[in-house]
Amino acid sequence: MRKARDDSDPLTLAIRPAPDETSAERSLREAQEREAKRVSDEIDAGIAEHKRQLRLDSSVKVLLLGQSESGKSTTLKQFQLIFASRQFQKERQLWKLVIQLNLVRSIRIILEHLSSLTTTKPIPFEENKPSRTMAMSVHPLNGSPRMNASSSSVAVSSQSSGMSSDSDIPSTAGSVSHSRSSHPYGASSPVTPVTRSPTTPFSSPLPPAALSEPTEMPKLSDYHRTLRMRLLPLVHIETSLLRRLDPSGEDYEATQLGTNWFTSGKELFVRSTGNWKEKLSRLRGRLDHDEDEMSDDEIDFDSPEDPGNVINACKDDMLALWHDPVVRQVLKMGNVRLEDMPGFFLDDIERITSLSYVPSDDDVLRARLKTIGVSEYTYDVNMMGERTTWTFYDVGGTRTQRSAWQPYFSHVDALIFLAPISAFDQSLAEDRRVNRLEDSLLLFKSICKSKLLISVNIILFLNKVDILQSKLNSGVRVNKYVKSYGERPNEYESVSKFFRNKFAAIYREYTPKEAKKMFYIHMTSVTETKAMRNVLSSVCDSIFRVNLQTTNLT
Repeated sequence: MRKARDDSDPLTLAIRPAPDETSAERSLREAQEREAKRVSDEIDAGIAEHKRQLRLDSSVKVLLLGQSESGKSTTLKQFQLIFASRQFQKERQLWKLVIQLNLVRSIRIILEHLSSLTTTKPIPFEENKPSRTMAMSVHPLNGSPRMNASSSSVAVSSQSSGMSSDSDIPSTAGSVSHSRSSHPYGASSPVTPVTRSPTTPFSSPLPPAALSEPTEMPKLSDYHRTLRMRLLPLVHIETSLLRRLDPSGEDYEATQLGTNWFTSGKELFVRSTGNWKEKLSRLRGRLDHDEDEMSDDEIDFDSPEDPGNVINACKDDMLALWHDPVVRQVLKMGNVRLEDMPGFFLDDIERITSLSYVPSDDDVLRARLKTIGVSEYTYDVNMMGERTTWTFYDVGGTRTQRSAWQPYFSHVDALIFLAPISAFDQSLAEDRRVNRLEDSLLLFKSICKSKLLISVNIILFLNKVDILQSKLNSGVRVNKYVKSYGERPNEYESVSKFFRNKFAAIYREYTPKEAKKMFYIHMTSVTETKAMRNVLSSVCDSIFRVNLQTTNLT
């Protein structure tokens, strides 16, 4: 007689419900099991958080600060590309969606301007010159003490006359008005005329061109109207792309051309708590393994209705729109400089709309995705023969988010402040009365004064020097927007030295006397990898050495 084999697990037998278990006993047992699981999950979460905190405490912590669109996120991507390239490569494909969104939004801005010609006629004015109805004014940037500025990187002593009390980061800057629009993508929008005299100490006299009659806006033909109608499906694709990045979709209700999204100057965004990379990566992984069980929020990348396929089908019309001379003239007269804005890919339409498109390193660096909130990024980096964890805090730069800065001041080893000096002729998107360069100066002054940062090394990136040089080459005069620049040459070397000296003087004047820290200035274009490799290597080496010294002392 064959003996039956007992394959039962003893543990399973021990916890198996009794055969005669009543309904009440089963309910009680299930409730106890749920409570036991909850407690177990809490313990596991506590252990994971403890491990994370231990790792964080031993890491090099860097805070990235600067106004919106100053280049913080691009700096972070450069660090990842240079020091954590495997992670950068892993995320490369995820940026394709963002780049497509950038391209579609640029097309939409053009369509909005064409649409406005059939409704309210915009007030035309010459490029880089103010409208008759707008007074151009900025707070004057006074001269500063000269310093040695022969190199692109300057170290400044922290011995200076300090303030007696700490200062909060200002949520506002002085009220100033500016003629040039600061829509996130360069679109013109109404600005309240300045009521004070243009000859006050805080303004520049209106140039004669501002009083001349505007040039007549070109007229659209039936061809342009047809082209616009053929591209209207891209408006809905924009919403679709946004929902892929943030499935909650709370801020991305479908809109139509002519609604208040464009005229309000609002830039759409994702939340830092949304973890869009993680969600999108998980989504793509599920689709690779379970194509037959997709939810409504998932993407069928082979579907004819996939955004990439629709964008590809619109390629020829997008090319025709962007290269049309009448359209270019409309944009110029509306002071829309898309090529100077983050996320500009209109010169790469044919490549990006390809169904086999894979983002290049440069594409990822130039991609623009606004994030609201504080984002924390952690990278394991091999530096000076040691495996070290680097933690970066990317804090939103809009004025409404600056209250979140100070809690991070006392927990970082270094602070990288980015000031886009190319924005000397622009105003803040969130307040068009405030000049962007002056806003950066005021923010930097507040950071220098803060006693919470008395031991934190400060690295200043005077950023977007490539755009600055382009503006100067095109004839934009700095002294029209910065009175204190005077009659200095309107050339890159002179202008960059002036701005560098200005920020250095603020550091020397407002840093507390007792401060013990280093200060470095770098002229940067954070989208240029070759130059940034040298800058970031130098910066990170300095931060790491100081961190090692501090660790050894403690």
